[in-house]
Amino acid sequence: MSNPKVKSHSKYKVLQLLGQGCFGKVAKCKNRVTKEVVAMKVMKKNQNANYFFIEELKMLQRISQLDPDTFNLIKFIEHFEFDGHQCMAFQILDRSVEDQMKKQSKFSLSEIRPMTKQLLVALLGLKTIGVMHTDIKSDNIMLVDQEKHPFKVKLIDFGVAMERVEVKQGMQLQPVAFRSPEVSLGLPLSEAVDMWSLACCLIFWLVSFLGTPSEEMLNEGLLKFPHMSFILPQFKDREAFCDLLKKMFELDPYKRITPAEALLHPYITMEHLPHGDGYSQAAKDLMSVAETDYFSLQRQYLERVVQSEQEERAKRLATRKPANPKPRPLVIQPSDPETSLWAEQNIVEYCRTKIENHNYLFLNLQYETLVLEDPTLLFLHGGVKNLPCMFHSMALHLSNFIGGKQVMPSGKLKVRSVESRSLLVRIHVFFKVFLKFN
Repeated sequence: MSNPKVKSHSKYKVLQLLGQGCFGKVAKCKNRVTKEVVAMKVMKKNQNANYFFIEELKMLQRISQLDPDTFNLIKFIEHFEFDGHQCMAFQILDRSVEDQMKKQSKFSLSEIRPMTKQLLVALLGLKTIGVMHTDIKSDNIMLVDQEKHPFKVKLIDFGVAMERVEVKQGMQLQPVAFRSPEVSLGLPLSEAVDMWSLACCLIFWLVSFLGTPSEEMLNEGLLKFPHMSFILPQFKDREAFCDLLKKMFELDPYKRITPAEALLHPYITMEHLPHGDGYSQAAKDLMSVAETDYFSLQRQYLERVVQSEQEERAKRLATRKPANPKPRPLVIQPSDPETSLWAEQNIVEYCRTKIENHNYLFLNLQYETLVLEDPTLLFLHGGVKNLPCMFHSMALHLSNFIGGKQVMPSGKLKVRSVESRSLLVRIHVFFKVFLKFN
């Protein structure tokens, strides 16, 4: 049935409205001649919408260099103007991973793996043509056909994608909850920001929430595994998954794992899993949607790419200045005296009591750095000073899932006037209010 709010075009018949956003609507349409069903993005009639249409069209033309099926990208069909609205026709897909989460709650490691591999391939392709997506989240990752091809996905929505050469230091990119630390801190930016966002998605898919776990979850904290589970394939898979996440959550963007490196990681290749085991075979079967014969995605080619990346990384790191052996003291200078008092009472004291005394953490006040001692957690290190324990509530929860360790709440910054429970929002506000980076 046609939707009266979306007019039909002489070439396309509107079947139903799929959704709408601040710049327009998306409708399911049918080509009257070819009978092909497409997703039609219809932009609003205003200057802002027209600007984003031009930018997205430019980016879609740029990524047309890549085969959309090989690199798991949305297939762009055509664009035209109708009744003053700019329209773009895309391949019709099933549903977003976000919508699937509402039905499924969370995914297993075997289900996350094929989606991860396909998205790494997408990021590898974008990197080869110098494009940063900057808006990776579950809403922009679509299942192609969950019934026929479970967990086959494509990356969509290039409305805010940018060419790397156009990205300037200090730009505020990415949704806050998926924002990489280099964006929050105004540091140099690269394609590595997309890898950070993808890592946030993986955690969300595994534990079914994004941001700070509830007090109840962290206090209860202990996921108990039978002793024998530590030698089962499932546990080896958890270890491999956690190792990949650590590399994706590397705070230094120049050391963060690249798409090519990640595609060779054991969690993706499954080389850590035994052959013939039921768990391993089921995992292998799910990976069939992510397999490809494309030459540049084969191991031999990826190894050459990784070698080149590592050489470039070594050159870049060699040019860095050594760390200051006498770091300057931490300065707390919020503009509002009331806020300053509140920060001292609520944040500083909270850090001292909850983080300094935590079993897995120690606060080195002399060098102004929080270091995570547990090997399954994220590590904060030199290069950026005064970093608080970024994202480690989530990391602790994940560590608890991986290793069955008792986890107590820590590092959950009680920043007032922040309605969202996203830890990333809290950290972002924490940076703005509490820390001065010199």
